[in-house]
Amino acid sequence: EPLSPQRTAESCHIAVIGDSFVAASQVPIAAKFHVRLEHEARRKLPNLDVTTSAFGRDATGPVNQLPFYEHYVQRLKPDLLVLVIVHNDFENSSTLLNYEHYPSRQFALTMAHAERSTTGEIRLRPPLYRSFARQFALTMDHAERSTTEETEFAELGIYSEVLSRSFLARIFYRHMIDRMTGMQRGYSRKESEKCICCPRNSSDKKFSEDHDYRIHFLKNDLHGPCKDAFDFLGFALDRFQQMARRDGASLVVLATDTLRDYPRSEDEAYQGYHILARKLTEARGIPFIDLYDYVVRQGGRVEDGRFALDRHWNIQGHQWAAEALLEYLERNQWVCDTDSTSAGTP
Repeated sequence: EPLSPQRTAESCHIAVIGDSFVAASQVPIAAKFHVRLEHEARRKLPNLDVTTSAFGRDATGPVNQLPFYEHYVQRLKPDLLVLVIVHNDFENSSTLLNYEHYPSRQFALTMAHAERSTTGEIRLRPPLYRSFARQFALTMDHAERSTTEETEFAELGIYSEVLSRSFLARIFYRHMIDRMTGMQRGYSRKESEKCICCPRNSSDKKFSEDHDYRIHFLKNDLHGPCKDAFDFLGFALDRFQQMARRDGASLVVLATDTLRDYPRSEDEAYQGYHILARKLTEARGIPFIDLYDYVVRQGGRVEDGRFALDRHWNIQGHQWAAEALLEYLERNQWVCDTDSTSAGTP
């Protein structure tokens, strides 16, 4: 995003990183919450000279958003870094769960994720499409490909949306990825009928169709890929915190309202994602702005801040998000003091 024309060396720059809630393709640019935040801050806190920028990509989690900071945000030298956390950030932090979450959308695999080494260390892994291209070539009995041809296959991820329109391509693609992910981890065909996050030594042979792996996040009963996703998200928070401190910025998490009420049944609203997100941020001393709490304190209904058939924010939702951030900024104006020795710490 271009620098704000009002940006000066003395201005307080706020950079926002997130997924589709930040990309916000459903609302006009002028209504997006980081733009509203800049306008509201300039009106209510003119002494801070606030400017903003935002970087969002659909279906990404913090693990996949680390390059946003490294390639785009760092050069802006922000005073405050806002990381927007949503309920699906847990799934989006794991290659395996991301694929389960988007079974027919190939772009779910064409980005970086985290993995554990044989010693248990967490590290970033490159996008999967290069590995897929290599496996695809071998399967088609074309192992002896030139460098040029292999490069062309490596670009397969670019055509993901085209492939996703073909039913047969989806079936073949899923079969290949299942082999690359599940079978490489030693899952047998019978075990594949089980919930992906249930303990592999469970005596249960098959769960009912309504046993979704996400129930483990809601009950804080984490095993296998679900435990990895939780740890990978913590790994990403650690990296963001380290980079912010290194560059003299402060880090804050803006928790969307979906963390509090996803999924919602007729009888109750689960808060498993919210509890896990708070656990991760509190362990690291990262300030946690709870949008759900802010809306309720204003006497509003979170449903009024969403599209009717979508959990993404409408214009009202973006306005509430801007106001919640402004409330934090009013109480913590020190984050805009570039000469403060506290920069980069909560």
